[in-house]
Amino acid sequence: MLLLRDIISYNAAPLPPETSLREAAEMMRMRGASVLPVADSGQMIGLVTDREIALSVAVDQLDPERTPVGMVMAEEVVTVFDDRDLLAAPNLMQYNKVERLAVLDRTTNACLGVITMDEVVARLDPDDLPLDEMIGGVPPSPDVEE
Repeated sequence: MLLLRDIISYNAAPLPPETSLREAAEMMRMRGASVLPVADSGQMIGLVTDREIALSVAVDQLDPERTPVGMVMAEEVVTVFDDRDLLAAPNLMQYNKVERLAVLDRTTNACLGVITMDEVVARLDPDDLPLDEMIGGVPPSPDVEE
């Protein structure tokens, strides 16, 4: 059984909310990431994506040198603990209608990284899929965190 901590990439160290859009884009390029967590005083407060940065600069014409990621980040973030089974991720994503989850350390609540649906699909073993629940067209409900 694969746990989320076994497959997430740990190259998504959180950015402070005052980080400029340009700095965030540079970090994404260096880390090969399309999304980075944003944290303030060690607590995750949002996610910023390459798409949000591009639209903020190209469409909204915000200055990438002066605009902080805290201004354009998504504040509503679905999280999951790192000790959860890999199969919990697609269930949570489908249930919450999102394509990525922030993965938190259960003991410290610190953000370890972000996992996307593409990363989950690449690691799933078809033999582990709950086909009996999926055939009916109703996604299995995610387990509730305690």
